[in-house]
Amino acid sequence: MRNATTVLLAVVCFVSLLAGFSQPALGDLIIVSNIQQVGSAGSRSFVTPIATSFTSGSGPGWNLDSVLVNMTNSGLPRDIVFHVYDDSGLNTPGAELLSFSATVPNTPLQTLNFTNSTPFQIAPNKTYWLGASGGVLNVTQWENTEQLGVDTLSAPDWSIGDVSLGLIGGVWEASSDRPLMFALNVSVPEPSSLAFVSVCAFGMLFRRRKR
Repeated sequence: MRNATTVLLAVVCFVSLLAGFSQPALGDLIIVSNIQQVGSAGSRSFVTPIATSFTSGSGPGWNLDSVLVNMTNSGLPRDIVFHVYDDSGLNTPGAELLSFSATVPNTPLQTLNFTNSTPFQIAPNKTYWLGASGGVLNVTQWENTEQLGVDTLSAPDWSIGDVSLGLIGGVWEASSDRPLMFALNVSVPEPSSLAFVSVCAFGMLFRRRKR
């Protein structure tokens, strides 16, 4: 009878956990940003990938929901690709972890928000590189900021690198001594689901000890 009750408890916990994960995550928030920094260091074309690093802070992990970038496009709407790379350990992008497509409209310089539809979680205390490719030379451009560091939209323990790199002939080389302008829009797991996991685990452990 006790075994049956334990099994039933495990099933209830599992089903409830799945139901919790199907609920929307907590509201989106900008976690790291330099798009409000003052001063431009010019714009960069990105026919081939260009990228700037960012480092996450402490926390439970975050779902990458969208990318905000300061871009301009003087031509027809252009399909581009955003990339998230691991850090190579040599202050350059490493393996590609995520890519997703987006369309840049004909627009003067402004902040554009591009949604990521591919599930991707940012781990805490880890360095990544955000990049883009597929633009038109001297037509589709990504703005660099003159002012280093992050702006007031950022969480206090996140950071953005000081330079941007370009992939030229398969080798990452300096593109600018200033970072690209972007922000990351993220969401975090529903805490009630995480709390329920703890309650279920405690309940099952308690029953085992009673036996």
